[in-house]
Amino acid sequence: MLFVNGLYSNEKEVWIGLTDGGVEGEWKWVDGTPLTTTFWGKDQPNSFDGRNQDCVEFWHRTDGRGTWNDENCNIKQQFICEK
Repeated sequence: MLFVNGLYSNEKEVWIGLTDGGVEGEWKWVDGTPLTTTFWGKDQPNSFDGRNQDCVEFWHRTDGRGTWNDENCNIKQQFICEK
């Protein structure tokens, strides 16, 4: 995540390819690999206000912090891919 955090200098949210769309709370990468390491922000994941937040975005903030947040998968934003 240090590499990803270094890509941005302004506030930015980008999809990282992580979802619990199959089973709530069972986070997997889009290739089916289970989640083993997390970088959740404070009080995340939270499905805020009972919303259907099954995808994960990387939150970069101007103070240099970079954390994960669960969000609705229908929100249009950029994404990052692993090569």
